Parts: sequence; structure tokens; C-alpha cells
Amino acid sequence: SMAACANIIEEEEKNKCSEREMTMMLYKHLKYPLAARENGISGTAIVDLIIDRNGDIVKVELARDLAGGCGQASLDAVYAMIENGAKFTPGYIDGKAVVTRFILPMKFKLQ
Repeated sequence: SMAACANIIEEEEKNKCSEREMTMMLYKHLKYPLAARENGISGTAIVDLIIDRNGDIVKVELARDLAGGCGQASLDAVYAMIENGAKFTPGYIDGKAVVTRFILPMKFKLQ
């Protein structure tokens, strides 16, 4: 949960914390597509998210796709978070929550 970030006073630190928490949560829901695995596809897909002042994801876009279904897998991870009712700490400016854009790279790396 994003509660870990809520207690941070310094805005830049709070915003960095939110981004880290969000990325960690995304990776928990991320599934490496079989097609990508079988074809040795690795790389980075980029997801572009807009979080409203209440901490809800209101817009999701795939900013950069990756072959083998990796882009779709990244989106699916976001939708899974939304379905689980995930709440995030929005960005803060001058002590006020603001609508915030997060650009999150999703790395696919074959072990």
C-alpha cells in the first residue's frame, strides 16, 4: 500500500516514494508473456499513468510497446492493480495533492 509514503513530509521524496511503490506493485502483477519468453524478447515497455488527487488511476496509456505481448502484459498489470482497488499517493505541490502523471518503465529480462 502507499501508506508508506504518506508520512514523508518532503514533497520530492514523497513523490519518489510513490513512484517506487507503484513500480513494485506493478511488478507483482506483471506476467512475462510466453510468446516473449519463447522468442527471447526482452526490453522495456513504458506505461503512462494519471493519478487523481484521491490516489485513483484515472488514465492508462502504453507509451512504449514491446513485442511478444509485453506491452499488453504491462497494461494488464495496471488493470489488475485497479481491480484490486489499489490506492496511490498522488504528487504533492505546496502541501496539496495534485493530479499526477507517472511514467513507469516495465523491464522484461530473461533470467
